[in-house]
Amino acid sequence: MSNVRPIGLRETHRGAVRAIQSALADLSDAYLLQAQVDGMFGARTATAVETFQRDYGLYADGFVGKQTMTQLDTIFSGGVVRTPSGMSLHVGVNKLNPAHYGDEVAVLASCVNDAKAMQRMAENLGYSGSVLADEDATVVNVAAAIRAATEALFTGDAFLLSFSGHGSQIPNSGADDEPDGMDETLCLYDRMLVDDELHLLLGEFRAGVRVFLVFDSCHSATAAKAKDQITIGRKAIKDVRVKDLDSSFKQLEVALATVPVTRQEVGSDEVPAARSAEPLTDEQLSKAFADELDPDELRPTEPAELSVQSKDIIQLFADLEADAAHAPGKLLQPWETPYKGANRAVYDSVRNLVGLKEMTVVEAKVASFAACLDAQTTLAGSVLSEFTSHLVTVWGNGDYAGDGEQLIARLKQLGSQNGAIPTLMTYGAGGSAVAYERPFVI
Repeated sequence: MSNVRPIGLRETHRGAVRAIQSALADLSDAYLLQAQVDGMFGARTATAVETFQRDYGLYADGFVGKQTMTQLDTIFSGGVVRTPSGMSLHVGVNKLNPAHYGDEVAVLASCVNDAKAMQRMAENLGYSGSVLADEDATVVNVAAAIRAATEALFTGDAFLLSFSGHGSQIPNSGADDEPDGMDETLCLYDRMLVDDELHLLLGEFRAGVRVFLVFDSCHSATAAKAKDQITIGRKAIKDVRVKDLDSSFKQLEVALATVPVTRQEVGSDEVPAARSAEPLTDEQLSKAFADELDPDELRPTEPAELSVQSKDIIQLFADLEADAAHAPGKLLQPWETPYKGANRAVYDSVRNLVGLKEMTVVEAKVASFAACLDAQTTLAGSVLSEFTSHLVTVWGNGDYAGDGEQLIARLKQLGSQNGAIPTLMTYGAGGSAVAYERPFVI
C-alpha cells in the first residue's frame, strides 16, 4: 500500500478504501464484516480504523495515515504475527467477612477448590491466570484484576472469569427492567458485587475480545446483568424461550423440563455416600487432578470408619463427581442478607454511582455459564461444588470438542440434587456466535 496522504471520511479513491476495509475485515469481524467492504469511507469505516489504531497502540483519529498504513503493511507482509492471548481470574469464597454479613452465614468447603480447579483448566488452555480466595477476594481486588484484563486484551484475545461462592439478590432500584424486581449479586469477602457493577466492568473490554464467565453460585443466570431474566416459580414450566432483544444483547433459548432432571452419576448408577466435609490441601488437590493422590495420605488412624470416607474422596476424583447430596446450599437466607441496616446505604450508594451507566452496551463477545436460574439455588460440595465438578468432568483433560450450547446441554443432563438448571447466556455485539464455538479456547 502507498501512503501519499491520509485517507479518511468521504475519501473518493474507492479502490484505496476497499483495500483498507478488506484488510480490517480480514483481521477481525469486530472491525468490519466482509459484507461491509463497499469502498465507501463513512462513519462505520472510521470507527473500525479508530478501533484498530487503539488495539495496536497508534494515535486513534480514524484516519489512515503513515503509521496506520505501515502497521497494516507490516501485518500483511508477515512481519507481525500476533498470537491471541488469554488472561483468567478465578474467585473462590468459602468464608465471608462476619463484620459485613453477620455470623450466621454458612462456611463452605469447596469454593476455593473450585477456583483452583478452574485455574488448572485455564492454564491447560494457555491462559495466564490467578486465584483470589477468601480474604483476598474483595470487590476492589476483583475489579482491579478485571480492569487489568480490559487494558491488556485486544481483539481476538480471551478472558475467563470464574466465581464460586454464595450468591444473593437485592431489590432492584435502577432504570433497567428486572421482571422479578431483583438485582443478582456475587458475595465477595467484604461485600456483594451487584450485577450492575459487573456489567459495567464488562463494558470496558474492547470490541472483539471474547469473555467467558463461569458462575457457581445461587441466582447466577444474570449475575452479569441482563435486560430480561429467566425465572422459574413453583409452577411447572414446560418451555421458556427468550428471544433476541437487540444487536448488543442476545440470550439463548433455555428449555425447562416439567420435572427436574434426575442426577446422573458419571460412571456409576449409585448415589455416593457422604464424604468428609474437610477441603483438600493444595498439594492433595494438585495430586488428585493429576491422578497421583495416594489413599494412604488421607486415611486417618482413627476412628477406623473414616478411612471409608477418605476412599470416597479418592473415588470422587476418579469421576470428578462432587458430593452435593450432603452439602450446604450457597444461598444467603433472608435473615442473613447484608442488605439491611447501615449496609443498605452502601449498596444504594454503589448503584447510584453506577446510575444510567448500568445500561452500557457491551462491545466484547461474552458467554456466561451459570449453575442455575435467577430464582434457583445451587449446591456446594465436600471437595468441589456440584456445578464445577460437572463442568470439569465434561471438560475432561481438554478433549471436549463441543460448542457452548452442547456443553450446557450436557451439564443439564448430569442434573442436580436440588433441581438447579444450568444456564447459558450471551452478551455483546456478536456474542451469540460464541455459543456455537468451542468454549474457553483462546
